[in-house]
Amino acid sequence: MLYIIYNATKDGWQATKEWHVDEKVPINQHMVRHVFEVQADGDELEYVLKRFRDLPHILDGNNARIQYWYGDNARFIAGNLT
Repeated sequence: MLYIIYNATKDGWQATKEWHVDEKVPINQHMVRHVFEVQADGDELEYVLKRFRDLPHILDGNNARIQYWYGDNARFIAGNLT
């Protein structure tokens, strides 16, 4: 599962969209600039790590099962899902 968290209003109301591999991307390009966090696990984490190899991510002995990205990295992921 991949969650895209973004500011939905000027008042700071936040919203979350969920995305799964092989589904339509749940946000449009206009919304990408409002994204501030992306978190992924499972098949979606594998997709992100294989597709965007240069993104920073946690490396540990347990192969971190959930990854979080913020700011520019989150916007990059959200804007380049296919």
